[in-house]
Amino acid sequence: MQAVANQSTASTASKQSSAYLADITDQRKKLDESIAAATKSGELSDAERAALVKMAKTTDALLKRYTADGRLDGAEYKRVLQSTQNEKAALEKMIPSGNAKPAKTKSSDRAVANHGRTVSAVQDAQSRVEGVLKTVKSYGSMTADQLKDLDTLASKGRSLLTDAMKDGVMTRAEYAKITDAQSAVNRQIRQYQSLPKKAPAASAQAEAQGLDVTV
Repeated sequence: MQAVANQSTASTASKQSSAYLADITDQRKKLDESIAAATKSGELSDAERAALVKMAKTTDALLKRYTADGRLDGAEYKRVLQSTQNEKAALEKMIPSGNAKPAKTKSSDRAVANHGRTVSAVQDAQSRVEGVLKTVKSYGSMTADQLKDLDTLASKGRSLLTDAMKDGVMTRAEYAKITDAQSAVNRQIRQYQSLPKKAPAASAQAEAQGLDVTV
């Protein structure tokens, strides 16, 4: 009878130990996921993350020591649990309410400096690009394909500007893309203007026939 009682007690203790370990494992998994998510979103600084990693190592060492005999009793469980909760409390202090701390913003995602004036300048620049393109078309010195390319470039700048202002804020990255598209139009115009001019078809035919087309 005593042997049966001992076996029953051992079985109960083993099940309880397994339950303790399962709970600790689950809580640490959730904590690790929270830390990983906060790190990825930029909510934790390198120093904050390093502090949490140090605390986690302490808890891991504690758990390893207590489970060296293959089990975890009630008193040991409470100590490991308290250490885990200390980590969680530290994380929540770094990120109030779990996620209230604003994520750090990348430089390219920040609004341009002097926002109102910068946006106005970019809009004026786009208007000038459109005006220059209209003037170039009036000269009649470019081919249909060249004008099509210029229209495409100008349209890209116009589209980027429209998209950037949908939320009312132009970021540095958006500003860079818009101004680059605007500059591309001017560069392409200069490139086309530097190309050798083709002789008009009538003149070319006249030269081939040895005719004098001088007025």
